[in-house]
Amino acid sequence: MTVSPATAHGRVLGWQVDRDSTFGKVVNHTGGLAGLSSVLVRNITKHQTIIVYAVGSDNAHIYAIDAMNILNGRNTAYPKINTANLYAATLLKSGTKIAAKVLRLAKRDTSNYAINEDDFNAVGYDLLGGEPVYGLKPLHHYQQALEIFKLNTSLFPSSWNVYDSYGDALRQTGHFAEAIKMYRKSIELNPKNDDGKEILKKLLKN
Repeated sequence: MTVSPATAHGRVLGWQVDRDSTFGKVVNHTGGLAGLSSVLVRNITKHQTIIVYAVGSDNAHIYAIDAMNILNGRNTAYPKINTANLYAATLLKSGTKIAAKVLRLAKRDTSNYAINEDDFNAVGYDLLGGEPVYGLKPLHHYQQALEIFKLNTSLFPSSWNVYDSYGDALRQTGHFAEAIKMYRKSIELNPKNDDGKEILKKLLKN
């Protein structure tokens, strides 16, 4: 599902109810900008509140749930390094070769580094940029964004969503022929990708 973090966070009022209710009714509200995330988690049953601000598009909610688990006597694993964020930062600062070394290190040390499909997808959209949010002009790193979306297809080749997102990024940057290929691959893996079908139809028509 191609949802940009810039449009997914902080635009509505309301609470999301967590599925895990074993230690009470827990609700949350998230927000964020490219490369940043925040969350307010409230355990209504036990009157517990956790507020987290974090670097990374989805990290805040993960950390907040870990904190809620600790607060309620559950064991939780020590948080791993977000490889996607580290890779993207290295890519911007030092280029492709050094970023590739970072990724190889992370693959060898999975006890300390997390390689997650959604993390790479999120940081790809962060680099792609979107509409201005909170009056801030977005930065567009199109080349690096496309590189990360492409990398995600090689890291998770059986995921329909990585091809859908790569197709979306290619479409947004005017690479329509390549976008068509990615949408076709996504639909092949997930015939129920109706949004992808509609976009593919429009691309083929034009």
